[in-house]
Amino acid sequence: MPRCLLLLLAVIMAAASAEGHRLQPGDAHLYAYHMESRQELTSAGETIAYTTQRSWLVLLRCDDVSDDEATVVVQIYRIRARHHGPGIDIAVDDEQTDDEARPHPLLAGLLAPSRIPLTLRVDLSTGRVLDVSGYQAIQEAARELFADGFTEPVLNPSIEESYGAEAWKRRWSEMLALPSAEDEIIDLAPIAAGQVRRQWSDHDYTLHMPTEPPQVTIHAEPKPVVLRLRSLEGSGSVTMRDGVLEERQATLSYTVEGQAMTQSHTQQHHVTWHLRRLSPGSDDQQAP
Repeated sequence: MPRCLLLLLAVIMAAASAEGHRLQPGDAHLYAYHMESRQELTSAGETIAYTTQRSWLVLLRCDDVSDDEATVVVQIYRIRARHHGPGIDIAVDDEQTDDEARPHPLLAGLLAPSRIPLTLRVDLSTGRVLDVSGYQAIQEAARELFADGFTEPVLNPSIEESYGAEAWKRRWSEMLALPSAEDEIIDLAPIAAGQVRRQWSDHDYTLHMPTEPPQVTIHAEPKPVVLRLRSLEGSGSVTMRDGVLEERQATLSYTVEGQAMTQSHTQQHHVTWHLRRLSPGSDDQQAP
Protein backbone atom coordinates (compact mmCIF):
# COMPACT_ATOMS: atom_id res chain seq x y z
CA MET A 1 0.00 0.00 0.00
CA PRO A 2 1.42 3.45 -0.89
CA ARG A 3 2.84 5.38 2.04
CA CYS A 4 0.42 8.30 1.48
CA LEU A 5 -2.54 5.95 1.90
CA LEU A 6 -1.06 4.52 5.09
CA LEU A 7 -0.67 8.02 6.48
CA LEU A 8 -4.25 8.85 5.52
CA LEU A 9 -5.52 5.73 7.30
CA ALA A 10 -3.51 6.65 10.38
CA VAL A 11 -5.07 10.13 10.39
CA ILE A 12 -8.56 8.66 10.05
CA MET A 13 -7.98 6.24 12.90
CA ALA A 14 -6.56 8.99 15.10
CA ALA A 15 -9.59 11.17 14.40
CA ALA A 16 -11.96 8.31 15.19
CA SER A 17 -10.25 7.54 18.48
CA ALA A 18 -10.05 11.23 19.40
CA GLU A 19 -13.77 11.88 18.86
CA GLY A 20 -14.66 10.66 22.32
CA HIS A 21 -17.86 10.99 24.32
CA ARG A 22 -18.82 14.65 24.64
CA LEU A 23 -21.14 14.88 27.63
CA GLN A 24 -22.34 17.77 29.76
CA PRO A 25 -23.85 17.66 33.26
CA GLY A 26 -27.58 17.04 32.95
CA ASP A 27 -27.38 15.23 29.61
CA ALA A 28 -29.71 12.21 29.61
CA HIS A 29 -30.17 9.62 26.89
CA LEU A 30 -32.55 6.67 26.69
CA TYR A 31 -31.37 3.45 25.05
CA ALA A 32 -32.90 0.17 23.97
CA TYR A 33 -30.69 -2.88 24.50
CA HIS A 34 -31.33 -6.36 23.15
CA MET A 35 -29.19 -9.49 23.40
CA GLU A 36 -29.74 -12.92 21.91
CA SER A 37 -27.64 -15.97 22.69
CA ARG A 38 -27.96 -19.36 21.02
CA GLN A 39 -26.20 -22.44 22.40
CA GLU A 40 -25.94 -25.75 20.56
CA LEU A 41 -24.82 -28.67 22.73
CA THR A 42 -23.61 -31.88 21.08
CA SER A 43 -22.87 -35.10 22.98
CA ALA A 44 -23.32 -38.81 22.26
CA GLY A 45 -24.27 -38.01 18.67
CA GLU A 46 -27.21 -35.77 19.61
CA THR A 47 -27.52 -31.98 19.38
CA ILE A 48 -29.91 -29.78 21.31
CA ALA A 49 -30.20 -26.00 21.03
CA TYR A 50 -31.36 -23.30 23.44
CA THR A 51 -31.96 -19.59 22.89
CA THR A 52 -31.82 -16.85 25.51
CA GLN A 53 -33.04 -13.31 24.85
CA ARG A 54 -32.75 -10.23 27.04
CA SER A 55 -34.12 -6.70 26.56
CA TRP A 56 -33.55 -3.52 28.56
CA LEU A 57 -34.83 0.03 28.52
CA VAL A 58 -31.93 1.94 30.08
CA LEU A 59 -31.29 5.60 30.93
CA LEU A 60 -27.80 7.09 30.94
CA ARG A 61 -27.49 10.45 32.72
CA CYS A 62 -24.36 12.56 33.02
CA ASP A 63 -24.02 14.06 36.52
CA ASP A 64 -20.58 15.65 36.29
CA VAL A 65 -17.65 16.24 33.93
CA SER A 66 -14.11 16.83 35.14
CA ASP A 67 -11.03 16.99 32.88
CA ASP A 68 -11.27 13.93 30.63
CA GLU A 69 -13.74 11.99 32.77
CA ALA A 70 -17.49 11.98 33.33
CA THR A 71 -19.72 10.66 36.09
CA VAL A 72 -22.57 8.76 34.45
CA VAL A 73 -25.55 7.22 36.24
CA VAL A 74 -27.04 4.13 34.59
CA GLN A 75 -30.55 2.96 35.49
CA ILE A 76 -32.41 0.10 33.86
CA TYR A 77 -36.16 0.72 33.86
CA ARG A 78 -37.38 -2.37 32.05
CA ILE A 79 -35.94 -5.88 32.03
CA ARG A 80 -37.42 -8.73 30.03
CA ALA A 81 -35.86 -12.10 29.28
CA ARG A 82 -36.82 -15.45 27.79
CA HIS A 83 -35.07 -18.81 27.62
CA HIS A 84 -36.46 -21.59 25.44
CA GLY A 85 -35.49 -24.89 23.91
CA PRO A 86 -36.34 -28.60 24.27
CA GLY A 87 -38.40 -29.09 27.42
CA ILE A 88 -38.22 -25.49 28.64
CA ASP A 89 -39.78 -22.12 27.85
CA ILE A 90 -39.55 -19.56 30.66
CA ALA A 91 -39.66 -15.78 30.86
CA VAL A 92 -39.24 -12.97 33.39
CA ASP A 93 -40.42 -9.36 33.33
CA ASP A 94 -39.61 -6.87 36.07
CA GLU A 95 -42.96 -5.13 35.54
CA GLN A 96 -45.03 -8.31 35.76
CA THR A 97 -43.84 -10.00 38.91
CA ASP A 98 -46.00 -12.23 41.05
CA ASP A 99 -45.25 -11.73 44.75
CA GLU A 100 -46.36 -15.28 45.51
CA ALA A 101 -44.32 -16.96 42.76
CA ARG A 102 -40.57 -16.46 42.72
CA PRO A 103 -39.03 -16.03 39.25
CA HIS A 104 -37.44 -19.10 37.72
CA PRO A 105 -33.90 -19.42 39.15
CA LEU A 106 -32.38 -19.76 35.69
CA LEU A 107 -33.36 -16.16 34.82
CA ALA A 108 -33.97 -14.64 38.25
CA GLY A 109 -30.55 -13.00 38.45
CA LEU A 110 -31.27 -10.91 35.36
CA LEU A 111 -33.84 -8.95 37.38
CA ALA A 112 -31.36 -7.85 40.06
CA PRO A 113 -30.36 -4.49 38.45
CA SER A 114 -33.97 -3.35 37.95
CA ARG A 115 -34.31 0.39 38.74
CA ILE A 116 -31.15 0.44 40.88
CA PRO A 117 -28.83 3.33 39.90
CA LEU A 118 -25.26 2.40 39.08
CA THR A 119 -22.71 5.24 39.01
CA LEU A 120 -19.84 4.98 36.51
CA ARG A 121 -16.68 7.04 36.19
CA VAL A 122 -15.99 7.04 32.45
CA ASP A 123 -12.89 7.97 30.46
CA LEU A 124 -14.41 10.20 27.76
CA SER A 125 -11.73 9.51 25.14
CA THR A 126 -12.02 5.70 25.23
CA GLY A 127 -15.36 4.93 26.90
CA ARG A 128 -13.56 2.76 29.45
CA VAL A 129 -15.20 2.60 32.88
CA LEU A 130 -12.59 3.49 35.49
CA ASP A 131 -14.69 2.98 38.59
CA VAL A 132 -18.21 2.01 39.60
CA SER A 133 -20.35 2.45 42.70
CA GLY A 134 -23.85 1.44 43.73
CA TYR A 135 -23.37 -2.21 42.79
CA GLN A 136 -23.80 -3.28 46.42
CA ALA A 137 -27.55 -2.61 46.17
CA ILE A 138 -27.70 -4.85 43.09
CA GLN A 139 -25.86 -7.59 45.00
CA GLU A 140 -28.42 -7.33 47.80
CA ALA A 141 -31.28 -7.60 45.29
CA ALA A 142 -29.61 -10.69 43.84
CA ARG A 143 -29.37 -12.27 47.31
CA GLU A 144 -33.11 -11.83 47.73
CA LEU A 145 -33.74 -13.41 44.34
CA PHE A 146 -31.42 -16.30 45.19
CA ALA A 147 -32.46 -16.94 48.75
CA ASP A 148 -31.01 -20.48 48.62
CA GLY A 149 -27.74 -19.37 46.99
CA PHE A 150 -26.01 -20.72 43.90
CA THR A 151 -25.53 -24.48 43.80
CA GLU A 152 -22.86 -24.67 41.08
CA PRO A 153 -20.13 -22.13 41.89
CA VAL A 154 -18.23 -22.61 38.60
CA LEU A 155 -21.12 -22.44 36.15
CA ASN A 156 -22.94 -19.91 38.35
CA PRO A 157 -20.27 -17.61 39.88
CA SER A 158 -20.85 -16.07 43.27
CA ILE A 159 -23.10 -13.04 43.67
CA GLU A 160 -20.02 -11.01 44.63
CA GLU A 161 -18.36 -11.96 41.33
CA SER A 162 -21.40 -11.74 39.06
CA TYR A 163 -22.60 -8.37 40.39
CA GLY A 164 -19.34 -6.91 41.71
CA ALA A 165 -17.41 -3.83 40.63
CA GLU A 166 -15.14 -5.62 38.13
CA ALA A 167 -18.06 -7.30 36.40
CA TRP A 168 -19.92 -4.01 35.94
CA LYS A 169 -16.77 -2.20 34.79
CA ARG A 170 -16.22 -4.87 32.16
CA ARG A 171 -19.85 -4.83 30.95
CA TRP A 172 -20.19 -1.07 30.63
CA SER A 173 -16.68 -0.59 29.23
CA GLU A 174 -17.79 -2.87 26.41
CA MET A 175 -21.05 -0.94 25.94
CA LEU A 176 -19.32 2.46 25.81
CA ALA A 177 -16.10 1.45 24.01
CA LEU A 178 -14.81 3.79 21.29
CA PRO A 179 -12.45 3.07 18.37
CA SER A 180 -8.77 2.76 19.17
CA ALA A 181 -5.75 3.23 16.91
CA GLU A 182 -4.02 0.38 18.75
CA ASP A 183 -5.03 -3.24 19.21
CA GLU A 184 -6.73 -3.83 22.55
CA ILE A 185 -6.81 -6.78 24.92
CA ILE A 186 -10.29 -7.15 26.41
CA ASP A 187 -11.85 -9.56 28.88
CA LEU A 188 -14.76 -11.81 28.01
CA ALA A 189 -16.55 -14.22 30.31
CA PRO A 190 -13.98 -16.75 31.59
CA ILE A 191 -15.86 -19.78 30.27
CA ALA A 192 -16.05 -18.15 26.83
CA ALA A 193 -12.59 -16.92 26.04
CA GLY A 194 -10.81 -15.08 28.84
CA GLN A 195 -8.84 -12.34 27.09
CA VAL A 196 -9.12 -11.69 23.35
CA ARG A 197 -7.58 -9.15 20.98
CA ARG A 198 -9.78 -6.43 19.49
CA GLN A 199 -8.65 -4.71 16.30
CA TRP A 200 -10.40 -1.55 15.05
CA SER A 201 -10.76 -0.30 11.49
CA ASP A 202 -12.47 3.10 11.53
CA HIS A 203 -15.66 2.49 13.58
CA ASP A 204 -15.73 -1.29 13.09
CA TYR A 205 -13.75 -3.97 14.90
CA THR A 206 -12.95 -7.67 14.82
CA LEU A 207 -12.08 -10.05 17.66
CA HIS A 208 -9.27 -12.58 17.51
CA MET A 209 -8.43 -15.77 19.38
CA PRO A 210 -6.14 -15.47 22.41
CA THR A 211 -2.57 -16.71 21.92
CA GLU A 212 -3.12 -19.33 24.60
CA PRO A 213 -6.75 -20.49 24.47
CA PRO A 214 -8.10 -20.87 28.01
CA GLN A 215 -9.76 -23.86 29.58
CA VAL A 216 -12.08 -24.30 32.54
CA THR A 217 -12.57 -27.35 34.78
CA ILE A 218 -16.04 -28.13 36.12
CA HIS A 219 -17.61 -30.95 38.12
CA ALA A 220 -14.43 -32.17 39.82
CA GLU A 221 -16.16 -35.31 41.13
CA PRO A 222 -16.37 -38.12 40.19
CA LYS A 223 -14.15 -37.13 37.26
CA PRO A 224 -13.11 -33.61 36.16
CA VAL A 225 -14.69 -32.20 33.02
CA VAL A 226 -12.29 -29.89 31.17
CA LEU A 227 -13.66 -27.51 28.54
CA ARG A 228 -11.29 -25.84 26.05
CA LEU A 229 -11.84 -23.01 23.61
CA ARG A 230 -11.39 -24.28 20.03
CA SER A 231 -12.46 -21.36 17.84
CA LEU A 232 -13.62 -17.77 18.19
CA GLU A 233 -14.63 -14.93 15.91
CA GLY A 234 -16.42 -11.69 16.58
CA SER A 235 -17.11 -8.24 15.19
CA GLY A 236 -18.87 -5.04 16.09
CA SER A 237 -19.30 -1.36 15.38
CA VAL A 238 -20.04 1.96 17.06
CA THR A 239 -21.91 4.99 15.70
CA MET A 240 -21.49 8.44 17.26
CA ARG A 241 -23.33 11.67 16.52
CA ASP A 242 -22.02 14.97 17.89
CA GLY A 243 -20.15 13.14 20.63
CA VAL A 244 -23.17 11.09 21.72
CA LEU A 245 -23.38 7.32 21.39
CA GLU A 246 -26.07 6.52 18.82
CA GLU A 247 -25.63 2.81 18.28
CA ARG A 248 -23.43 -0.07 19.36
CA GLN A 249 -23.68 -3.61 18.06
CA ALA A 250 -21.61 -6.77 18.33
CA THR A 251 -21.54 -10.45 17.45
CA LEU A 252 -19.49 -13.26 18.97
CA SER A 253 -19.27 -16.92 17.96
CA TYR A 254 -17.11 -19.51 19.68
CA THR A 255 -16.79 -23.26 20.12
CA VAL A 256 -15.87 -25.06 23.34
CA GLU A 257 -14.95 -28.75 23.44
CA GLY A 258 -14.35 -31.21 26.24
CA GLN A 259 -14.77 -34.71 27.60
CA ALA A 260 -17.58 -35.63 30.02
CA MET A 261 -16.91 -39.06 31.49
CA THR A 262 -16.55 -41.19 28.33
CA GLN A 263 -18.41 -38.88 25.96
CA SER A 264 -17.01 -35.99 23.94
CA HIS A 265 -18.89 -32.74 24.43
CA THR A 266 -19.08 -29.72 22.11
CA GLN A 267 -20.72 -26.36 22.74
CA GLN A 268 -21.28 -23.85 19.95
CA HIS A 269 -22.28 -20.36 21.08
CA HIS A 270 -23.49 -17.42 19.03
CA VAL A 271 -24.21 -14.09 20.75
CA THR A 272 -25.47 -10.83 19.27
CA TRP A 273 -26.31 -7.62 21.09
CA HIS A 274 -27.47 -4.17 20.09
CA LEU A 275 -27.64 -0.86 21.98
CA ARG A 276 -29.50 2.00 20.26
CA ARG A 277 -30.40 5.49 21.39
CA LEU A 278 -34.13 6.22 21.32
CA SER A 279 -35.73 9.48 20.32
CA PRO A 280 -38.01 11.19 22.89
CA GLY A 281 -41.35 9.43 23.25
CA SER A 282 -40.35 6.31 21.31
CA ASP A 283 -40.77 2.79 22.65
CA ASP A 284 -39.63 0.09 20.27
CA GLN A 285 -38.98 -2.54 22.90
CA GLN A 286 -40.44 -5.82 21.71
CA ALA A 287 -41.15 -8.68 24.09
CA PRO A 288 -38.47 -11.38 23.82
